[in-house]
Amino acid sequence: YAEHDPRYSLVPGGAYKTAQFAPGDVAPDAMLKGAERVMEAEQVTRAELDAFVLRSHHLAGEAVKQGLLADVIVPVGDCRRDSGIRPRLSQRLLDRLPPHFGPGTLLDAGNACAIHDGAAFLLLANGDFLRRHSLQPAARIVATAAVGGRPDESPRGAMRTADVLLHRQGLRYEDLAAIEFNEAFAVIDVLFDRAHPGCLARYNRLGGALAYGHPYGASGAIIALHLLQSLKLAGGGLGLLSIAGAGGMGEAILLERMAGGNVVNPDRGEVRAHA
Repeated sequence: YAEHDPRYSLVPGGAYKTAQFAPGDVAPDAMLKGAERVMEAEQVTRAELDAFVLRSHHLAGEAVKQGLLADVIVPVGDCRRDSGIRPRLSQRLLDRLPPHFGPGTLLDAGNACAIHDGAAFLLLANGDFLRRHSLQPAARIVATAAVGGRPDESPRGAMRTADVLLHRQGLRYEDLAAIEFNEAFAVIDVLFDRAHPGCLARYNRLGGALAYGHPYGASGAIIALHLLQSLKLAGGGLGLLSIAGAGGMGEAILLERMAGGNVVNPDRGEVRAHA
């Protein structure tokens, strides 16, 4: 009951704006603190962060210009494109953004994603369902993983979970045709680039959440659709998506894009994209 929970005295008006993601921390900006904590621990530089902010918006802008996501976007009223993309974003503008936690800190409105409204879906089905409805799957789920870590350093969850999944499958990032991490913070990109610089060309090649935004509850499906489109550009192959979750969790999925005419295996999960 609320009156018996001492945490209610720690939040304004006794009402939570966000869930409690880490023990002992009920602040609404707990996730932002976690990102700042990882940046400090890894000695990330502002230049590294800004480079990925600019990359994300540039790639997302190119994706819009070339219509690379047009066949998986459903217009809602007058809204026909993601509103957060700024293809002309410049270093000069990023230099003007104040650090969220004050002088000497790094997190700002550019290197943290916006919380947008959004929705996305995929159809997950087995082989029997696909045959009954004469559907051809867009991809096959090869493997999944869920991994926990320190709840006060949630941005680490994306690569940690992806690492575990690939290790279980005996694979390397170099074996993948496309990689999608939910880009909640630019520090996630920096950690990936430092560990796997040779794989950057296949990483978030359509831009990431720094440009598109991060609508809670929809981002997993969104990056899955982005991954399928990225695999299409790559001509098929294996793709991996991973998302860091609040509380230190991470979820990752390994997909294989299915070419037209492939036989569906009823004993394996299948994904059908709106395409």
